[in-house]
Amino acid sequence: MTRTACSFSLALLAGALWLGWMAEHEHTSIRAPWTGVTLVASGIVFVAAGVVGRGWRALASPVIVVPAALALTDLLVLPSVEVDKEFVSSCDPGCIPLWFSVLTLTGAASLLVAIGILLRRAVWILARTRGSDDAS
Repeated sequence: MTRTACSFSLALLAGALWLGWMAEHEHTSIRAPWTGVTLVASGIVFVAAGVVGRGWRALASPVIVVPAALALTDLLVLPSVEVDKEFVSSCDPGCIPLWFSVLTLTGAASLLVAIGILLRRAVWILARTRGSDDAS
């Protein structure tokens, strides 16, 4: 499997874990410990997607996966409630528009992937400098 396909597969897994976290978060009356574990696992898998992937291709995976996961969240997890226009116009500051959710969550996932890319490059640089020290 190519690095790009592997990175995208890991991003899909991270998106699925995040979707599972949303389901646990919305449908449990108590906040069980595994809800936090699922969210942390999703973040770790996004970092792993960066470690496995390469450059912009790895960064492109959350741009595709996160909006899809948000769309599935609206379809599968959150109850479909008809909202009248009067409610939408009087929404309090706690209401987050969908476009803002897409931007912030895609940015957060992209940041995690970038951290993974930086970790891979740091390990490569350390191995390279350690190898040149041994040769001297």
